[in-house]
Amino acid sequence: MNVQQLLIFCLSAAILDSNLSTAQTKVFTKLEGEVLREQFRFSRAPQSGRKFLCRNECNPEDVLIETEGNRAVSGRFTIRYDQSLRNLHVVVTELRKDDTGRYRVGIRGSSSSQGLYQEFTLKVRGLCDGGVISAEPRVYRTTEGGEITVRCSLPVQQRNRKFLCRDDCKNFLFDTNDPRASSGRYSIEFWDQSYFNVTIGQLSGADSGTYRCGVGRQREENICRQFEIVVTGVDNRLPLVAACMSVVAVLSVVSLLLVYRLKKKCDDAEYANTGRNTEAVIYDDCDGGFRREASTYQELDVQSREENLYSSLEILPNHHQ
Repeated sequence: MNVQQLLIFCLSAAILDSNLSTAQTKVFTKLEGEVLREQFRFSRAPQSGRKFLCRNECNPEDVLIETEGNRAVSGRFTIRYDQSLRNLHVVVTELRKDDTGRYRVGIRGSSSSQGLYQEFTLKVRGLCDGGVISAEPRVYRTTEGGEITVRCSLPVQQRNRKFLCRDDCKNFLFDTNDPRASSGRYSIEFWDQSYFNVTIGQLSGADSGTYRCGVGRQREENICRQFEIVVTGVDNRLPLVAACMSVVAVLSVVSLLLVYRLKKKCDDAEYANTGRNTEAVIYDDCDGGFRREASTYQELDVQSREENLYSSLEILPNHHQ
């Protein structure tokens, strides 16, 4: 091989290598819990081949997803190939800090083990990289089936990303860029530039734990507020107390009715005695001892009258003496 042929070979290899990888590696910066959606164009892609997404040097253990079709999903990773535009779309959901690193996405032809690929770097920032402070109050308590609303006091704009997570943000729950939004049991509502409200409904014992709310900004550090939720079982004493109160109320009503009926009978009996009704003897027990005492005084009055009668008799003098 002469010098001219060698130069042609090196130039061809350089052109081929420029098709294999991009001249400048793309860098994407995201926050925890966000979604990466990007597309990569392969103008010289073969008509058929295996589409892939991998990390680092694309060793077998680095392959995240691979398919001979035009679409595949594996856990949080999705690739989709637009054959007409020759664009390969990559989607990674629920981003985590350990997703930070170097990636390759491409198409392997049947005659090439390496194929065409492009590299990119993904940087995933922590949601609370600016620090975590305690909310006030720090602990929110409720019973099962209840609802809790927490004021997340942080500088915020209407269209800022507002989020809710738990367990040091390892479990991402809900986020929105809208002033007001809800998803299932969770809702977020913007109020003014100093705070927004987070509401969790239909709470159960499994919801007890530590939560964080915050504002996600791409170019600034983000401070989160942390709070705790304690969910207890339904208070079983309440039905018992209600039942006892119902029984007491019923007994009170029955007692009042009995007293009323007894008083009415006594009033009827008094009326009957006044009218010399012989049937009134049935109710003689209504005034009990009082009537017996009255009869005793009546006997005393009779005896007293008799004594007065005898004392009024004068002994006449005997004229025959």
